[in-house]
Amino acid sequence: MKFAKVKSILDEGERYGAGPGRGCVVYYKHRQVFCHIAGFQDKERGITLKGDELYHLFSCTKVMTCTAAMILLERGKYQLDEPVGKYIPEFFDVTVGETAPQSPILIRHLFTMSAGLDYTLDDGVIKAAGAATDNHFPTLETVRYLSRRPLSFQPGTCFQYSLCHDVLGALIEVISGMSFYEFIKREILDPLEMNSTFFHVPEALQGRMAVLYRYNEQDRCGRPCDQRNPYVLGDAYESGGAGIVSCLDDYGKFVEMLCNNGLTPDGRRIIGRESIDRMAMPAFDAAWQETYVKRVSWGAGYHYGLGVYIVDDAQRANSLASRGTFGWDGAAGSYVSVDRENEIAVFYVQHMFGSASHAYQDRLRNAVYEEISQG
Repeated sequence: MKFAKVKSILDEGERYGAGPGRGCVVYYKHRQVFCHIAGFQDKERGITLKGDELYHLFSCTKVMTCTAAMILLERGKYQLDEPVGKYIPEFFDVTVGETAPQSPILIRHLFTMSAGLDYTLDDGVIKAAGAATDNHFPTLETVRYLSRRPLSFQPGTCFQYSLCHDVLGALIEVISGMSFYEFIKREILDPLEMNSTFFHVPEALQGRMAVLYRYNEQDRCGRPCDQRNPYVLGDAYESGGAGIVSCLDDYGKFVEMLCNNGLTPDGRRIIGRESIDRMAMPAFDAAWQETYVKRVSWGAGYHYGLGVYIVDDAQRANSLASRGTFGWDGAAGSYVSVDRENEIAVFYVQHMFGSASHAYQDRLRNAVYEEISQG
């Protein structure tokens, strides 16, 4: 397997609307068979990628957050159908409009984005949390403030992309008795030797950050934009929905671990196979699926599980991956694909908002499968 086509797609990525810097790692049958970088860490200064660059992964964070929460579930620390308020009491006081909900928000609703929360980051509730914490925004304290915002709908009745996984990160703090980062470091990062994955990058490593771009339709290329992650509210906020910073090698290890049914390369278990099965099982019936298709780009041909997309109809999804393949993507173009049936794990990273990333991800992923099928 020479992966010549995959390499070409990466090398010519800007022609397809991808970011100025791009990288992809592929595991097949639990060994790394391809890794390639192309382009720039900083195009304006002519600095090319070296391979250890750090990227905001944005919503690819969600896959790790849900994995961490599933680790606690399989240890019997909580049940999916328990109320969130049992652990964060403020969520017993939520309202739908001005009235109490017909039923409480369950932990299951956080996984499935069906709690009634939204993705508002600049309203009076957030400002009040900032004022109360001197704009440091500790995760759990900030999430308690989110309970003051009226829900968009009755819990459990609809899919809506939202801050649900940020609340799930705070829930992990309560249940584990440690910060969210401390928990994932102990349970996931350290066993996988993911030494370059953070919520807040140490000052000494700031020079490894790839420049963040925003696609400009008029010029058909990326322009540098605000380098801050808008989903990270303060220096004490660990966003379970969009806060992870990592590099190609690190997050590739995490994706491969999921593909290997929870095992590290040396056979240590991070999470049980049954827990991954549960994540990758459709969470919605047909009626729910319609709300999912309408609201997210991972719609036609996909189902939604416990925090991940799931390939249901590969033809409709324009995917060569097997049915049951799962993952997610990030706002700046990062992409996770876990195909346990074919034992293929793909992680792609770039650092540009607003590009045609899904079409490019499809092209790149399908080229990986073509190369593997040809041997």
